[in-house]
Amino acid sequence: MIELESYTGRLRERAAEIRVPSSVAELCELVAAHDPAQHGALTLRGHGHSLDRQALGKGVVVSLEALPHRLCVTEDDWIAGASPADARPLRWTTVEVTGWTPWEAVTRASLRLAQPAAWLRTPDDSWVVDRYQPLPASPAGNHCAWRRGAANQAEPEAATEAATDVANDAAPVARFVPYVMVSSGRITTGGSLSGDGMWRFSSVLGRESDSVVWFDLLRADGSIVRVFNARWKLWDHRSGHPGREPAPSQQQNDPWFDAVIGGFGLLGCIVNIKYLLLELDENLEHGAFQLSPPGAPQQASPRYARREREHRAFERQLEKLRARDAIALPAAAPAPAPDPAGWPRYPHAPEGELGKTGAEIDARALTWMWATDTAEALFDTLQHHRRAQVAREAERGRIAIPRRVTEHTVACFGLLFTNSGHPMQGIIGNVAYGTPPAKADGFLLWDRHYGWKSAALLLRWGLLPWAARIGEWFVYHHVFETCIDHSPTQNPIPEFGFFMEGHAIAQDEQAHRPCGVQQAWSIPIGLDGDQGRDVVARFLAALHRMSHEWRWLGNAVRVTVCDLKCLPPGRALLSSAPDSHVIVVTVTVENGRGYRRWLGWGSPARAFRRLTQRFVRDGVKVHLTKGVCARTADLRAMYGPRFRQFLALKRTLDLRGVWGSDLLDLIEAAAQ
Repeated sequence: MIELESYTGRLRERAAEIRVPSSVAELCELVAAHDPAQHGALTLRGHGHSLDRQALGKGVVVSLEALPHRLCVTEDDWIAGASPADARPLRWTTVEVTGWTPWEAVTRASLRLAQPAAWLRTPDDSWVVDRYQPLPASPAGNHCAWRRGAANQAEPEAATEAATDVANDAAPVARFVPYVMVSSGRITTGGSLSGDGMWRFSSVLGRESDSVVWFDLLRADGSIVRVFNARWKLWDHRSGHPGREPAPSQQQNDPWFDAVIGGFGLLGCIVNIKYLLLELDENLEHGAFQLSPPGAPQQASPRYARREREHRAFERQLEKLRARDAIALPAAAPAPAPDPAGWPRYPHAPEGELGKTGAEIDARALTWMWATDTAEALFDTLQHHRRAQVAREAERGRIAIPRRVTEHTVACFGLLFTNSGHPMQGIIGNVAYGTPPAKADGFLLWDRHYGWKSAALLLRWGLLPWAARIGEWFVYHHVFETCIDHSPTQNPIPEFGFFMEGHAIAQDEQAHRPCGVQQAWSIPIGLDGDQGRDVVARFLAALHRMSHEWRWLGNAVRVTVCDLKCLPPGRALLSSAPDSHVIVVTVTVENGRGYRRWLGWGSPARAFRRLTQRFVRDGVKVHLTKGVCARTADLRAMYGPRFRQFLALKRTLDLRGVWGSDLLDLIEAAAQ
């Protein structure tokens, strides 16, 4: 038996066996030959960043970390059109990537930066982002390349041939970014898509599945089928996307897409994905993204007169991490990687980028923050930005997401610290890709500071339950900044920085993970009128009371950070917002190990269950991608019909019951 745990360490499971395939062919053979009646179900696991039981199972766990990565950015790629029904071809810049590749690599490739650490492991590996060239035909090794789309719009099938004719010395000019901004560079593309991830820019750029053209799904019989985005009606253009056999019919394609994007790996393994990319505006200052172009010399990090003591402490910590990683990950060369060849925990960035933070970047991260005193004002601000976004989507037509960064490409989300001295203190943050809003004079520019503060000590000593009550200042400066901004492995890509890397380091410093709990609730709102306003206010008031209860009554739970964002309706079958726009409230309680009952604390998971039970009649739903602390009866009230529909579809896709996890057990119990 092998013990596995969730990302936070709160949940553990003993798996019978772990299988680590090293090629797609080996993975297909493993799935086709698996007998669930004898060995239990197969549970898919990427890098283990699931917050709940999505990647935990009692049977055989399939780790995808040793599979080779393949990534290709195609500029001016053909998507659809040029048919009798649509004379205008639809072209976009896209990226095709394997489902187990971390987002770190996708972001670096689209921005044309240096490869992540440990990408070039064998002589077969390549990372080419400074010229156009096709991917090699050989499936061995890690490969990254750029290529141009087909020159002839009427013949999209000629894209591959046109790409091979491009001279190798032709250099790309534009830089692109994914529509998805994940919180950690080690989260895999297939893992985030299987939960139809909602990320920081989902308010204006939609959910992750909105930027997907197609994905390849490994089914329970070992075959791979290509499934097209049902939202864009791409089925009629499937012949222009060769490579895998499409679904047998559109009647199967559309429900398969909607089920798999939020199916948590219970319907099959996502093998490849084609995403749309967002082009950086030509007037945008690109200096922030030119951190380590291939072949450019690395610059030493500047020293600052202020806080010299902190800087020296930071340098010492950085040297310790480098020394430890030098032992764990020897600098090897063309020798074959050890078996299995796992993705490094950290650092992700090349050595020349280690230790850099936002203060050392010429173009700063554009984040504006302003304060408000009431939950109603918070709701009104989010609703205002959401209405403006819906109006812009209506103007765009076709695919209702922008092609390029403009002054309108601004995401609105709120950060709420419920432990401050005010009855309800909210901080709303507008995060832009690089262009400030039209009326930015009244905004406070929030810039990243340099330095290193040890979150490990706070977690090790169990201080967070007490620290969170001290007030907003301590929570923000000593928890939020520590875990997000001050990390020696922080990837200094301002708008797409993987801000949870510092948190991962702090957790790894512990003998036992601190068992944090993070859960999200979707509250339905309306685009017209005040629907949901009262529910949001009451929900936040309940959070405030929960975080201010007397400790010795045994129920006190100190909320560390709570953030709010608006989201459009989701297409996923198990979406927490299938039919309406919602405000998603995400609540984080760090260091659940510090909430010991003999010290008078309450259980964070139990507090979340009580909160869920209280608002289930108001149409509030638990977002299944994060923590799922809820009673079975409440989940049945939220998802009962959709759980049953999901299980019925699973029986058609997975007759033998090959795929499973602990989350499936919860779904089956709530579906009854």
